[in-house]
Amino acid sequence: MQLKHLFLVLTLVFFTNCSTTNKNTEEDIIPYSIAERYFVNNDIEDKLIELTITTQDEFDKYFGMAAVMGENGRPTDIDFAKQYVIAIILPSSQNAASVSVTKLSEQDNSLKIEYHVTKGEEQSFTSRTPLLLILDKKYSAKAIFEQKPI
Repeated sequence: MQLKHLFLVLTLVFFTNCSTTNKNTEEDIIPYSIAERYFVNNDIEDKLIELTITTQDEFDKYFGMAAVMGENGRPTDIDFAKQYVIAIILPSSQNAASVSVTKLSEQDNSLKIEYHVTKGEEQSFTSRTPLLLILDKKYSAKAIFEQKPI
């Protein structure tokens, strides 16, 4: 019976230590949502672009709506009175690609965006992949981008 209790205590200690090794507190992590159903305008320079967008006019210079039929076919609404966008736009490629955020946190009065790019299968056309993060303006700060290897 005592061996059972010892095992239970050791298991709890192990899991408690594992959960406390995370260096980030919940306060460090910045909440965001991802805007969907937008495309990169054709007249945007073909290179990696990382930027912060605070107005609808500025957003419209970079992106157009890509609405499709169906229940979830409308582009994500963005209210620039309360929100802003952090955008990562990949250069044109014949390979499918995706961009994912690995960490978005506050660091020294800045927002640090760590992300990685996954290269996919070759396509019969070129495309540009954007990632659009929608944040509350209360988290507005200088954005620092860092592309991480996979």
